[in-house]
Amino acid sequence: MASNSKAAASLFLTVVGAPQKKLVVSATFAAVLSVYLASQKKSKKKKKPSVLQETEMETDLSAKKKRVLQSQKKKPKQSRAIRTVLRMAMQNREKWTLGALTTSLVLRSALSIFMAQHLGYTIGYFCDRKWKDVVSAVNKFATVSVIAAMVNASLKTFADMFEHNLRDVLTRKAHRLYMEDKKYYRVNWLDNVEQVDQLICEDISKWAAATSEVYTQSLKPIIDMVLFSYQLKRKLGFEGPYLLYAWFAVAASISAVALPRFGKLAAIEQTLEGRFRERHARIKKNAEMVAFTRGENPEIILLENSYNKIRDHQLSVLPRKFLSDSIQQYLTKYFATVVGFSLTVRPVLTNFNNMGNATPGEIAAFFVSSRSTLEGLANAVLALFELQKRVGTLSGLSYRVESLFKSLHHPKPLLEDQIQAAKDEGNPPKRIINKNSGLLRFVDVDVHEPNGRLLLNKLNITIDQGMRVIITGDNGCGKSSLFRVICGLWPIVSGTVEHPEVHELFFLSQTNFVPVGTLREVLVYPRILGKSKELDEHLWKILEWSHMLEDVLENNKPGDMVLVDVKKKRLAVRGLKRGATMDDQLDWNRALSPGQQQRFAFARLFFSAYPYPLDSDRKTRIAVIDEATNGIAPDIEADLYERCRKLGLTVFSISHKVELKSSHDYELHYHANKEGSWDFLPLKGQK
Repeated sequence: MASNSKAAASLFLTVVGAPQKKLVVSATFAAVLSVYLASQKKSKKKKKPSVLQETEMETDLSAKKKRVLQSQKKKPKQSRAIRTVLRMAMQNREKWTLGALTTSLVLRSALSIFMAQHLGYTIGYFCDRKWKDVVSAVNKFATVSVIAAMVNASLKTFADMFEHNLRDVLTRKAHRLYMEDKKYYRVNWLDNVEQVDQLICEDISKWAAATSEVYTQSLKPIIDMVLFSYQLKRKLGFEGPYLLYAWFAVAASISAVALPRFGKLAAIEQTLEGRFRERHARIKKNAEMVAFTRGENPEIILLENSYNKIRDHQLSVLPRKFLSDSIQQYLTKYFATVVGFSLTVRPVLTNFNNMGNATPGEIAAFFVSSRSTLEGLANAVLALFELQKRVGTLSGLSYRVESLFKSLHHPKPLLEDQIQAAKDEGNPPKRIINKNSGLLRFVDVDVHEPNGRLLLNKLNITIDQGMRVIITGDNGCGKSSLFRVICGLWPIVSGTVEHPEVHELFFLSQTNFVPVGTLREVLVYPRILGKSKELDEHLWKILEWSHMLEDVLENNKPGDMVLVDVKKKRLAVRGLKRGATMDDQLDWNRALSPGQQQRFAFARLFFSAYPYPLDSDRKTRIAVIDEATNGIAPDIEADLYERCRKLGLTVFSISHKVELKSSHDYELHYHANKEGSWDFLPLKGQK
C-alpha cells in the first residue's frame, strides 16, 4: 500500500510537482508569452494606410491632427464616456447607496468563505464518525444560513436601489434640460438628434441597470479574489494562488483575441432598435391616412426591412459570441478545474503542512474546503472574464447617453455666419421686450431659415394693438417663420424686433394639438389652476364662445357625437353619451372630431385672452392663426374672428383663403424669391 502511494506521488510530481522555483518560472514565462502573442495578433489586425493616405499625412500634418481631433470628439473613448455619465449620476444619495451595496458584497464574500470552511469541517467530522460534532456543525450552519439569506436579500435590494437612483438622477436631469429654453424643439426639429425619446425613456434605464450590474459583478469577484487567495495561500502555499493566476493570465490573453467589441455592437443594436420603434410610431401617427390610401403593403415592407436589420445584426453577432464563449468556458472553467484539482491534491502527495500524515477525515475536510475555495476563486475570475461583455455593453450605452446630454447642454449654433455678417455691417440682431403692450415692430429685420435660406429681407413694419394682418404667399415660403423668430425658436439674424413678452403671444397651428389632462386642465393649458366653481363657470362661457355647446342631438346611438346644452354642463364628445364634464380626462384626440379640435384650440385662445381671474397679468395680446380654420364652417369662422376683435387681440392669420381678407386690415405678402422681398398692403377700407 505504501509503495502504491509512493508511486502515485512520484507520478504526480513528475507531472505537476516540479521544484518550486522551476514551476514559478515556467508559469511566469507562459503568462508573459501569451500576453505578447495576443498583443502581436491584435497589432496585425490594424490596417496599414494606403499610399495616398501616407502622402496626405506627410504633406498635411495639420489637417491630419484636425481630423484626429474631430474623430475623437465624435467618438470618445469608452472609459471616458462611462466616467462622464457616472459623474453626472453620482450624487450623495447614490454614494450612500453604493456604500451599503459595497458592505453587503463584503459580508457575502466573508460568509462564503466561512460556509466553505464550515462545510469542510462538517465532512471531516462525518468521516471520523464524530456524530455530536456533526449535529453541532449542522445546527451552526442552519443559523448562519439565515444571516446569509438576509445578506443576499439586502445585496439584491441595494443593487436595485442603486439602479433606480441612477436612473432617477439622469432622467430628471434630462427632463430639465430637455424642457428648458425650448431645447425639445431644437433637438427634434433643428439639430435632428436621432431617437431622443428612446435615449431618455429606454437607454438611460438600460445604462442604470448595466452600471449596477457591472459594479456588483466586478466588486464581488475582486473581493472574492482577495479573500480566497489569502485562504488558498494558507492551505496550498504560495504556489497555489500564483499558479492559478498564471493560468488565468494565459486564458485572458487568449480570450482577448477572440472577444468581440461588445460596446460597439451594443450601440449599433440600440440605434437599430430606435429606428424600428420610430417606424411603428410613424404608423400610429398616420394610421388614418395609411388606411385611406391603402398603404399597408409599402408600410409592412418598411417595418420588415427595419426589423430585418436588427435580426441580421443579432445573428451576425451570435457566431462571434459562440466562439468567445466556448474559449472562455473551456479556459476559465473546465480546464481551470483540472488545474485546481491538481493544486488541491498536490499538498497531500507532497506532505505540505504535514498533510501526508493526516487522517481520512482531515484529508476530506481539507479537500472539500480547498475545493470550495478554489471554486470560488475560479468563479470570481470567470466573472471578471464575463465582465468584459458587460463593460462593453455599458460603454456602448454610455456613449449614447453622453451624446444625449451633450446635445442638450450644447445645441448646435444656428446661422452663425449670417449673424456675424450682420454685425460686421453695423446691423446686429437686437430684441426689445415691451411689457403690457401689444405693439409689434420690425426694423431692418432679416429672417433666415436655420439652413441659411433668406425668407425676408429688411422687414420694416409696425403692428399696433388690435390690428389684424393676413400673411399670404406660396406654399413653403416660410409664412410662419416670423413668429418662430419672435418666440425665440429661430435666432434674429439682423435688425431690431420689438414685441410683447412671449407668453402674450398665442399660436394656433394647422396641426391640431390637444394637451393631456381633464377638460379643465386642457382648457387652461399651459397654466395650472386649481378646481373652483367660478373657474368652471368661466370655462363653460369660453366653450360657448367657441361654438362647442350647440346643436343638441336627440335619439343618440352608442358612438354618436353627443352635444349637450350648456346648462347641463356637458361637452360634446364621441362615444360618451352623457357628454364630458370638467373633471373627465379622455383621449381628446379621439373624443373630438378634427373640426371640434380646431374650435377647442380657439377656446384655449379665448381663455388666454380673457383669463380667470380677470386681473391676471398673463393675458394674450397677439394671436397667430396658422391655417387653423380649415375644418370650420364659414359662418362659425367669421364669428370666431369677430370674437377675437371684441377681445382686442392683434391677429395674424396665415391662410390661402381669399374670403378671410375681409376680416383683416392689412396683408403681408411673401414673394418667396432669393431677394426675400415682401409687400405690406392695406386691405379694402384701410388707408
